[in-house]
Amino acid sequence: MGELKITVAKMNEQTTSVEYSTDGGDYKIETLETPTGKFSLAVSKLRNVAISKMDLELIGDKITSYGFVRKDSKKGPYWQILLKLTCNMVSIKIASPKIYEVTDDGFWDEARNYEDYPSMLDPDSQKIMDDAWEQASLFISGARLQPTLGLEDPK
Repeated sequence: MGELKITVAKMNEQTTSVEYSTDGGDYKIETLETPTGKFSLAVSKLRNVAISKMDLELIGDKITSYGFVRKDSKKGPYWQILLKLTCNMVSIKIASPKIYEVTDDGFWDEARNYEDYPSMLDPDSQKIMDDAWEQASLFISGARLQPTLGLEDPK
């Protein structure tokens, strides 16, 4: 299959879609099937990363995450978290600003404060993003057909 690059993963009430590319071309899977509980949970955990990076703690209870975008740029690979903000029975969809992966191995070793770098992924946030990516790759490979069991609250 070659190198797998997942660029977009989205979930809503009716569909789940994942856009990806391999050496063979660009593809999109869109299905009415419910994703696995692990995939849903991984995407819901992205909410916490977005809230901390965007300093939205005051309205955090009105925000849910429904997907991610991962692309490459001249500055390096970055993520955007897709969010839905609901207030007074009205929902709008927004995306986080670009949040870059740290490509310098010693970047966080220099006693840097995570809050001083909101556009960079700290190690804990990177693990959450990597888990969402991993679950999206399993979705592509057929894990979407497994039953949803054992969901826990992502908060």
